[in-house]
Amino acid sequence: MRYALEKITDMVHYGPMFKRFKEHGGVMDVPTLEKIYKPDVILIQGFRKRVDRWKNLNKTSAPKAVFFSNPHEDLHMRARQLNQAKIDMSLHHIKNWMNRYKPLFAPSHKMRWVPFCINPDMFKDYGFERIYDVAILGAMYQRVYPLRTKIRKTLVGRKDLKIFHRSRPQPRGDPNTTFMRANYAKAIARCKMNIFCTSKFKYAVQKFAETMGCKTLGMADVPLDAEELHFRSDYNFVEINENNFVNKIY
Repeated sequence: MRYALEKITDMVHYGPMFKRFKEHGGVMDVPTLEKIYKPDVILIQGFRKRVDRWKNLNKTSAPKAVFFSNPHEDLHMRARQLNQAKIDMSLHHIKNWMNRYKPLFAPSHKMRWVPFCINPDMFKDYGFERIYDVAILGAMYQRVYPLRTKIRKTLVGRKDLKIFHRSRPQPRGDPNTTFMRANYAKAIARCKMNIFCTSKFKYAVQKFAETMGCKTLGMADVPLDAEELHFRSDYNFVEINENNFVNKIY
């Protein structure tokens, strides 16, 4: 979404990953930054334990919005922090979790569903030779990704399939050499299939959009909200389960 907003707004990026953060000596006091940049909106990308790092969020005049990812983590703590910071709006990638948060937020708090999206200039068909049969990408935590873990254990080491296997893309690093952003997209674009799962929570994970964008065949179990997202098995992905994924590959 950041890339899309850059095209239609005068966006200023600020945080530990950006140059301005060092230029201002790592200032985390939001009212101080508000005086410098005079924003119309303050958008915090990625909630995961970041809201409490910013100081005096509740003392700003500009409206504030925050993106939610992994909504199953620390539900009550997140709601408490957002209420204390007087966040005006939360943007949720996973629709079916919104009703769990709504009773915990202040009555004036607004919630919006914003499904995962991609940068089409990055996640695309690069015209590469599809040198790998199957990609298996992402974290391998049995308790969270039971199907993905089983897929990896079953497929890695098979002599009749060329497997591309990596852990999750890195959040930071040199984009020219690190497995992240365009390098991650190019890896998917070199594979005929990308096989993954929706986790035990049945999330419509971002891999659906990333895989479709690269014109790679996605294989996964059906997520919640699939109908609203227009995910249809045998149309834009192939539905699998723990019993049939090997046969579906062949």
